[in-house]
Amino acid sequence: WAQTRWWSISPPRAKSLTRNRPKDVIEAAVTYVLEQIVRDPSYRLEIAAKCYERYRQDHDDGGVYADAICAKIKDVETKINNIMRAIEAGILTETTGDRLKALEAEKGRLTDALRAEEMRRSIQLTEADILRYLDSLGGDVRDPDDRARILDEYVDRVIVTDDEVAVIMHSTMLRTGFSGS
Repeated sequence: WAQTRWWSISPPRAKSLTRNRPKDVIEAAVTYVLEQIVRDPSYRLEIAAKCYERYRQDHDDGGVYADAICAKIKDVETKINNIMRAIEAGILTETTGDRLKALEAEKGRLTDALRAEEMRRSIQLTEADILRYLDSLGGDVRDPDDRARILDEYVDRVIVTDDEVAVIMHSTMLRTGFSGS
């Protein structure tokens, strides 16, 4: 979830602000963005939707991995059946026995891998899970402890230029600019 969201707040134009930004102007801009995170439910819904989409892109292969494991299991079973036919036909050597044991062990490993993949697929993160997490991060951005915690959870960095204060956020790939006085 380490993507970025970009917010930009342009402070009022004043000659004294062209070179150095007073601390209170920067804090006001960052506090405004944090208030949007904490108080605006549509913003949290947007973050949850984007995070969930990213999660699905990263974790949902459409069953390709499970299908590949099933294909390997079928291939191993075919090889085991061939060896069993050879044994029934009277072709029994030490190599045949060793190969049969190796194939049975491989089938066991593949079966375990398939069960693990099925378990992983059954335990999926939902958009509602992400939203519950985001809702739990609320607080009063005017309280220094809450503000510090929210900054740690959401803000990657704050960039101050001559024209704006940009707050670079974690969580989504959306780029949004706010401009105002």
